[in-house]
Amino acid sequence: MDRRDLEMIDAIAAAGTLSAAAGELRVAQPALSRRLRRVERELGAPLFVRGRHGAAPTPAGRVVVEGCRVALAALRRADADARDAAAGRLGRLRIGTTPTLGADLLPAVLADMRAARPEVSLDLLASGDSDRLRDDVRQGVLDVALVAASPADTDRLRVAAEGLQPFVLVVPGDWDSAALEVVPRRDIAELPLIALARGEGLRLVVEAVFGELGAEPDIAIETTEREMLVPFVSAGLGATLLPQVFAEHRRTPGVAILALDPPFVRTVRAVVRPEPLPLVSRDFVDVLSRRLAG
Repeated sequence: MDRRDLEMIDAIAAAGTLSAAAGELRVAQPALSRRLRRVERELGAPLFVRGRHGAAPTPAGRVVVEGCRVALAALRRADADARDAAAGRLGRLRIGTTPTLGADLLPAVLADMRAARPEVSLDLLASGDSDRLRDDVRQGVLDVALVAASPADTDRLRVAAEGLQPFVLVVPGDWDSAALEVVPRRDIAELPLIALARGEGLRLVVEAVFGELGAEPDIAIETTEREMLVPFVSAGLGATLLPQVFAEHRRTPGVAILALDPPFVRTVRAVVRPEPLPLVSRDFVDVLSRRLAG
């Protein structure tokens, strides 16, 4: 198969019909149908079931579609790298991260990377959906992703670096507990909490902490915006659990930051594809590993 074959298969799977795919690719539908039949003959299996309601991938087709998307992402990456090299920009790194990990870890890591490799272009994608970031790495859209540890990290991925992210409790400055430096973890079961929506990484931390306590969290306010958490605490509306560095960077006069006893830490990982890494990705992983170790 050549690049046009890959683009055809991807377009049919995305559009759901041959006619829509032909329009997307700006080719005549009969020509697209002939090309698809030729590819299916070469592969020895039908890739799509054609019917009145469109074209749906067969089991073999789903495997081929995924492979085509990975190959196309690699080709687009090669195109971009070639353009960068021609323009004197010797390398591009595509990094995915959850917002809190990005705010916590990446500023120092990217500063180190910029100092070591100033010619490298850095593209950053932030998403609260760690599964999406993992999929983007698998498909070649991203070179590396920073995510909270999960069993999915070894599903067609490799863990290139790993570290621990400590969490703290942020409370209003006029609460009695604000005078403490350390709060027993069991005591947070009695506090009204400000938390992100279900499914978000920080909400999963709240659920993990309370799961260990055998209690249900009292969610006073639920929001989709991380940047609202500390201002809501400052207004006296409740407490929140945050990564320590993230909380320190957002400290305001109206809040107190307390350590937990026993501490709560989250394992964080950099995940990559299983194959050997390009030099620029290896350099980034080395810089990140040193920061995580420190």
